[in-house]
Amino acid sequence: MGYSMNGKNEIQMAKAFAAGAPRRDQAGSKSYTGEPYIVHPAAVAGIVEAVPTHTWQMLCMAWLHDTVEDTGVTHGMILDLFGEEVRQGVWYRPMSSGAPATGLPASGSTCSAWLMRRIT
Repeated sequence: MGYSMNGKNEIQMAKAFAAGAPRRDQAGSKSYTGEPYIVHPAAVAGIVEAVPTHTWQMLCMAWLHDTVEDTGVTHGMILDLFGEEVRQGVWYRPMSSGAPATGLPASGSTCSAWLMRRIT
């Protein structure tokens, strides 16, 4: 898919940001499965990239979708760095802890469900 130079830069920045954000858990750079943390966001980004109608914003959401939940990154940081559309996609992130994030709609929408509504 062709992106503007800005879109390509944003995707690379999101990937680097997700890979470099310090984890809150004691496992550091490992996910709960024991894999390096970045394996899951990379898999999600691969799924999104396979959809012909994806945008660079959707790829950024895929890379960043767990950063607020798993790191010290805030929604404000996502907004400042990637814009409102990406912030909204990250806002509707999975609730693996069972506790909704501040401001998460009562519907409990997940990032993947939000992305699928945008893609289809």
